[in-house]
Amino acid sequence: MNRKTIALILCAALAFSGCAASASAGEPEPTPAPAWTQEPAVNLTPVPEETAESEEAPAEVPTGVIVEMHTQAEDYRDEESGVTLLSFSCTAPTVTLPGREEAQERINAALEAERAAFTDGEAGMEGLSGAEGFLAAAREDYSMRKEYEPGGEYYGFHLWRTVNVQRADGRVLSMSYMDSTYTGGVHGYSGIAGWVFDTQTGEPLALADLAEDGEAFLSDCVQLLRSICRERERAGAGGFFDDYEDYLPDLLRDGNWYFDGQGVTVIANPYEIAPYAAGVIEFSLPYDWLALRIKPEYLPPETASEGTLAGEIAGEAETTYALDDGTDGMGALVVFTAEGDVTNVRLSRVSYYEYSNVFLTDEDYWYADMLRDGESLSVRTWIPEILPDLQISFTDAHGREERYLISQSGMDGSLALLDAAPYDPLPLEISGRLPFSYDLDGDGDREIIDLTRGGGDTRWMLTVDGVSAGDVYALDAELISLWLVDLGYDGKCEILFSGDMGSDDYVTCAWRGDTLESIPFTGERRRGSDPGELTAAADGCVDFSYGGGYLYLDSWTYQLGTYMTLCAYELTENGEIAPAFCTNSWLEPGWLFYNNEDLVLTVKKPLPAFFPDGGSAELETGTKLTLTATEGSRVRFITEDGVTGALEMEYSRDADGRFVGWTIDGVPENEYFENLPYAG
Repeated sequence: MNRKTIALILCAALAFSGCAASASAGEPEPTPAPAWTQEPAVNLTPVPEETAESEEAPAEVPTGVIVEMHTQAEDYRDEESGVTLLSFSCTAPTVTLPGREEAQERINAALEAERAAFTDGEAGMEGLSGAEGFLAAAREDYSMRKEYEPGGEYYGFHLWRTVNVQRADGRVLSMSYMDSTYTGGVHGYSGIAGWVFDTQTGEPLALADLAEDGEAFLSDCVQLLRSICRERERAGAGGFFDDYEDYLPDLLRDGNWYFDGQGVTVIANPYEIAPYAAGVIEFSLPYDWLALRIKPEYLPPETASEGTLAGEIAGEAETTYALDDGTDGMGALVVFTAEGDVTNVRLSRVSYYEYSNVFLTDEDYWYADMLRDGESLSVRTWIPEILPDLQISFTDAHGREERYLISQSGMDGSLALLDAAPYDPLPLEISGRLPFSYDLDGDGDREIIDLTRGGGDTRWMLTVDGVSAGDVYALDAELISLWLVDLGYDGKCEILFSGDMGSDDYVTCAWRGDTLESIPFTGERRRGSDPGELTAAADGCVDFSYGGGYLYLDSWTYQLGTYMTLCAYELTENGEIAPAFCTNSWLEPGWLFYNNEDLVLTVKKPLPAFFPDGGSAELETGTKLTLTATEGSRVRFITEDGVTGALEMEYSRDADGRFVGWTIDGVPENEYFENLPYAG
């Protein structure tokens, strides 16, 4: 779909822009036009009439949370060459708590101190800190590069922060901070921190504060983390350091957890309990487990949307909340009014990417846990003529997220709210947007897709309109992705689930969206299954970024070293998912510090090999070869003098069926080579 097609779709949307409605001016005082700093004009909590009964009744607990995101971004360049030395971006939230001014002031003071520390640097902190510190280091690095690598391409440093609201209600404000840095070398570093506040007091919450007996609660948390990790190890997918259990209590420190929609998430950043290749590992302590251990006031309130948002483009309007998207009061005034109570209202910026034909969310920059009936949000913005750049979203009465792209009629200038879901092109990743509604079977009606907790703390169950696809063992995972894709090009979707089994070992399952029947995988994979065997899952994580219309699975391969591999799959005529062409390709070494010379393997004893003409021979001691591809148990190579061939490898298990290692002609692989580039 190209830009012209998108433009036609936007025009066609006028036919169903009936969700536009007159904004209710209501009773609040006018709000100033530039609105990132204003207080709400109307308190979210109704004030009861002064009666004898109300005086004796207990006071209502003030509710309502509004979060505004402010982003400071700048690229610092070398004055002479124009090369970008440092890319800096910092998103910082401010919070409004109607009726709780002291709590609001405490929270905003803490958030401002954190913003200043990230932007300006922390006094006494070892290592790089703050934009100026990173910039000074980048200037020094660039100067050295110009001296030792004149004319070489320079990749500047970066220092980025993004913030997500994970849970916000009358008792809890929970946000996750994702920081990403790059200071040269082969990769940067990304880590997550949690900020959790009590919205009644404004005080930050420690994990121990959630329970009456904090020490006993922390002990229970450690036991649950240990159980989760051991279950992963039993599944053969631990990937942890040998002494990781000694460090589990350290994960429960301040700033290393947050509340979300599922429960408490405990964070293990790279190198804490596992190698860098494992990435950020997040453990979920579910609410049904927490309900028996923490104070009831910290459990999520039972609130639900009752209505919807209606929108219009207005000349002028007095609204409860007012924003200006950088127009200085000159843009179109778009007003959204709650018809009934509406929860989880977000205004986000989106961009259209023509290559992949997708609208992606760049940032959320306004959030309210609830707009009550009659309350309104206005934003002054420049509405693009063709491609929308703003999105409004909220949770409906069914608990699903409704998303609308903000556009304008080319005929009469009225507001056109485009349902974003039908225009999400396939393949589509939806794990962060559940429950998600989509027309899976092509009958014109949207089904509701969701993942729910199944029979264990890390087990997931896929449901469509409440019907379960079955609790599959391979769904045991904390880090997940869920995809919708039309592999058969028949207008009916397939559902693909990738679960990270604890480190870098993803497993993918598939179902038919119309029948929820499991789709089997076939073809040889590195776990040693027979080439013709049908299984319910395949190694690897779903990835469609390589194009060509194929399903790709990324996975780590531990043959003759640690490598990232890529394999293309397709849906066959007999209803199986099978390798689409040739081989898995080596992408890069898993341990990225190796250079090309390190990846040349040197033979240290005669090595059996096979050649394209069907012949076989032994490679002599001292032969140097580079791996080029893997086909499961067959690994292709090229020698330094250009000879190509393959090694036949066997997948070795012990008596209990656990993986031991790869062998060649019955001999462990490492006995044939001087050094193998294994990571971790």
